[in-house]
Amino acid sequence: MKFRYLILAAVMAFAGPVLAAPAPATTVKSVTTSASASGRGSGFGTNSGFLTLGPGNYILNLTLSGAASSVKGAALLTEFVSGRFLPKYIAGLDLTSVGMKSFAFSVTGKSGLYALTTAVTVRGGNGVSMASVQKVAAVPGPEAGAGIGALAMGGLAVYLRRRRTSEALAA
Repeated sequence: MKFRYLILAAVMAFAGPVLAAPAPATTVKSVTTSASASGRGSGFGTNSGFLTLGPGNYILNLTLSGAASSVKGAALLTEFVSGRFLPKYIAGLDLTSVGMKSFAFSVTGKSGLYALTTAVTVRGGNGVSMASVQKVAAVPGPEAGAGIGALAMGGLAVYLRRRRTSEALAA
């Protein structure tokens, strides 16, 4: 019976950090564009926003919605290098209904200036394109030597079991 409580205490002691909820992603910048067209006509809209990204992991989200026969959208993330913007990450989506796509990317080195542009094209109705960049929180890795406590608990459990069996044989 004591062995069961020992196992339960070990599981509770070592499972705490593993069961912790992951940190949520935080939105760095969001850009929305809308377009509309009547009848069989076509409509187009575009919008841009500037942001500074430092080293880390990010997600580029593109969400399209609309009540049109055809909705197409794109998101473009460009980096400002040597006096001009260079394309870095492109997300495209072709829809006839609501949808979302996500693309993961990493920024290494120094912080830089970026431009986030979103565009939407519709045929016969309304459409909205929303692009956002979210910073993903880093997940901590295991600490060096974190398994030593578990090994000590396992060794103690083996020792107690052998002691119990040797006492039972001696009696």
